[in-house]
Amino acid sequence: DEHLAQLDDAVAGRTDNELARGYPQIRRIIETSLIGASLDGYRMSSSGAHDTAVGEMVGSASDALCALTAGIPAIVAHAQRRVMAHGDARPCRDQVGRLLAVQAAHLPADARVLEIGAGIGITTAWLVAGLGGRTDVDILSVEADETLTAAACGYPWPSYVRIGTADIATVLADHPDTFHLVVADALAVTGGHLDTVVGASRSGGMLIVAHHKGVDAVASALRQTVLDHDALIAVDIDWSGGLLIAAKRQQFSSVRE
Repeated sequence: DEHLAQLDDAVAGRTDNELARGYPQIRRIIETSLIGASLDGYRMSSSGAHDTAVGEMVGSASDALCALTAGIPAIVAHAQRRVMAHGDARPCRDQVGRLLAVQAAHLPADARVLEIGAGIGITTAWLVAGLGGRTDVDILSVEADETLTAAACGYPWPSYVRIGTADIATVLADHPDTFHLVVADALAVTGGHLDTVVGASRSGGMLIVAHHKGVDAVASALRQTVLDHDALIAVDIDWSGGLLIAAKRQQFSSVRE
């Protein structure tokens, strides 16, 4: 009864959208209840042998309900739950994620994508959602934190997604003129790396940078560097809370035959 009362308090008075965003929290309350019950010797099923399966069902149901109510892809709902469980400090807001999904859907055939600062995989999830059933795009996601990488890799991603821990400077240097889309977290990329990021981008390629507006001086400096870069044309998206979209200028010959 005590745990059910906690659950009632968690959902009371919320709109559908608020409730959807609260599902990860609700699931944690249920998990806590299960742990507390097990410590007290209580079993959900007659033998207790199926309690783990019941817990997994709760998790799966919370993802499905969150996706349905909030109108987000199931793969994103699952990633949002991982963010709650592991405390990733860089969650991707839904409106930003939808923009990323649009960019992914617009990629040409056989495009290559680089994600810098992948975190626990929520941005990756939005990119995959945008691609739909396509399998011709290669996504390389790089994260410096091995703990977050391990958590992200626990999800059964499509075969075209590669997530790993690596030195971003090395990755960029090894892939000149490669990527059609680069999605970067400003906390993982400094202004000193920007020229290398531009060099790894294809002519006409897109660069999307989450610079966490007003949060970090380094991120703010990178924002200005992107806006002022000669090889880029960029715009700061005000409603995003700190998102830059830039395109690498295409080079055309001035001589016509």
